Amino acid sequence: MNQKRGKKWGSRAVLPVLILLTFIVVFAGGFGLVGIAEAQFTIGSCADCHGNPPADGSARNTPAGAVVGSHVKHVTDQGIACTFCHGDTTSGGTDYAHRNGNIEMLATIHSGSGAYSKGTSFAQTNDLDGSGLGTCSNIYCHSNVQATNGTAAADTYASPQWGSGTLACDACHGQDPDETDGQPNSGSHNQHAGSQAGELNYTCTVCHNNGGDGNSNHANDTLNMDIDNTYGATAAYSQGDHTPGSGGYGNCTTSYCHGSGSPAWGTDLSTYDTCTKCHGENAALPTEAQKAPGDAGTDTNGDSAATDAQVGAHQAHMTLASGYTDVLNASGNCNECHIVPSAVGDAGHIDSDLPAEVFPGTINPDKADLNSVVPSYSAGACTVYCHGADMPNSTDNATPPVWTDTSLMTGTPDLAGDCSKCHEAPPASLSPHTGSETLSDCDTCHVHFNNDGTLTAGANRALHINGVVDYSADCDSCHAYPPFVGDGKTAINPEGKSDGAHAKHVNHIIAVDGLAALNATSDTYQNHPVCGYCHDTTIAGNHRDNDVDMKGPQYTTLFDAALKFGASDAIYNGTVGSDHTATLKTCSNIACHFTTTPEWQSY
Repeated sequence: MNQKRGKKWGSRAVLPVLILLTFIVVFAGGFGLVGIAEAQFTIGSCADCHGNPPADGSARNTPAGAVVGSHVKHVTDQGIACTFCHGDTTSGGTDYAHRNGNIEMLATIHSGSGAYSKGTSFAQTNDLDGSGLGTCSNIYCHSNVQATNGTAAADTYASPQWGSGTLACDACHGQDPDETDGQPNSGSHNQHAGSQAGELNYTCTVCHNNGGDGNSNHANDTLNMDIDNTYGATAAYSQGDHTPGSGGYGNCTTSYCHGSGSPAWGTDLSTYDTCTKCHGENAALPTEAQKAPGDAGTDTNGDSAATDAQVGAHQAHMTLASGYTDVLNASGNCNECHIVPSAVGDAGHIDSDLPAEVFPGTINPDKADLNSVVPSYSAGACTVYCHGADMPNSTDNATPPVWTDTSLMTGTPDLAGDCSKCHEAPPASLSPHTGSETLSDCDTCHVHFNNDGTLTAGANRALHINGVVDYSADCDSCHAYPPFVGDGKTAINPEGKSDGAHAKHVNHIIAVDGLAALNATSDTYQNHPVCGYCHDTTIAGNHRDNDVDMKGPQYTTLFDAALKFGASDAIYNGTVGSDHTATLKTCSNIACHFTTTPEWQSY
């Protein structure tokens, strides 16, 4: 009975229970009964499943949610859409039909023959560590951008592995074998972006100011040109923004780097010296003169005529063409007027507009600033020591030389011509000059000159424009030694009417003091033991200063106190520089002559 009743109850009671459980399961989600059934989830974007872009990691889910790949580099950094490689994966953006367990790739990525090595469809796995990822090939993004001369599309492609990390620039563009910084190995990139000696080491942004790695314009099928304003507010590339491989190479215009020149991109200057790549005469090992405009060398605009303001007298100075000096600046003649950079891109070299800076405040020339001259260049004219400004012991040339004056110097010495262009010739107001000297007289005292006024190359020329009045160190170059009337010298004749006074005094002093005989070559005026008895030799400048410096104030007190005779000072009576017939020249109250007052000319 119980058994029958139980079976009957069981068969009748199960049905309501099942109905109730079904009701709970079906409607639990709708009523928020957690744990009973899983809630429905609607996919509304790429990020709902794998992020947009998928996060890059070192392994699957490291860090959480990441996959091994290069999505961030392509999508975030470069702005590349999913459809670029995967095609239309969204079926209109609402039905994410690509969720089939495979990764779908376009048969031709980007354009042409670009492809991914794993094919167009391959299974997605969850344990990727990067070893099974494929490579891209024949894709513009990883190419040399355009072929040689810019007349064809890219012809060299890299094949980077997906997920291999950040690539150096040269992984796609190629580079010169001497470089390590990855600049493209095309056109003139090596000269501008290279880091070797003489190269500018520019970053991509100098010329592609809106392009380069990490910018959405990178690998965008366009060569975006925008030269940094640092190198010229209106600097531009003749091709502008253009499609790679179209139109060939162009040239730069109005950039400070090239002055007013317009060099063609891609010109091979690899064999040229650093300086002559832009100005001067193209040469592998140029002389200093070849680095400057003029003669066979041009300025940055291609001009070589000396009448051009940028060319001017460069060659006359660099070659010292007139033969009046053998040296300008110990560091190279360019440094006489300009700051020569240690590297092409140094501040002050190619980062400002023409004209070039001449005598900037930090320059330290060898000759232009001698005798405390502050050299300057204004309106095409120079004010420099070399051309007469504040030359010692001479009358300055009142007219600064004009840079483009091709007739300033002839190279043939002439007192009224070349010589007078820089200083008074002869300097009549300066003793021992009289103003009547001829060109052939110069070598009498200035022995580094030849008799015709020329200067022999070498040490003689180096003495001409050196900040010093160089004249012979021999005492008998200007007068006999000791001096006497009628010595045949054109510069100085001693005062007096007979030969005896100087000779008698000198010979007596030598004998009494036991001095060595006079030596015209080795003796010097300053502190001279014989001349110093009567003349003030304590200052070297007292020798050739248009004055006969007798000892004592105003040439009246003669000798030292120990030599006076009696209580009064020893006195020299006479007017220095005047003839004896006008004023008798006598010495008085001096022990040498006891109580007598001898006249100079009577001995």
